[in-house]
Amino acid sequence: MMRKVYRTHIGFQDWVVAAASKKAALAAWNVSRDLFRAGEAEVTTDPAAVKAAMSDIGKPVALPVKGAAAKKKAKKTKRA
Repeated sequence: MMRKVYRTHIGFQDWVVAAASKKAALAAWNVSRDLFRAGEAEVTTDPAAVKAAMSDIGKPVALPVKGAAAKKKAKKTKRA
């Protein structure tokens, strides 16, 4: 069965899930509202997200949020 990896942001986390359909992804996230129609969820091909989602197919996986603090830390690491 062909699976895609879907990504959304819920609360303070980014979530990914490997699922057969958008409907299955919404069910895995336990969401009844169509996040895809609202533009709040999408298919992702980001290698790190795909790897995380494929490690536990059908189950939502939380990803670290790459916000301002993470970018600041990355800049500081590059300077060192």
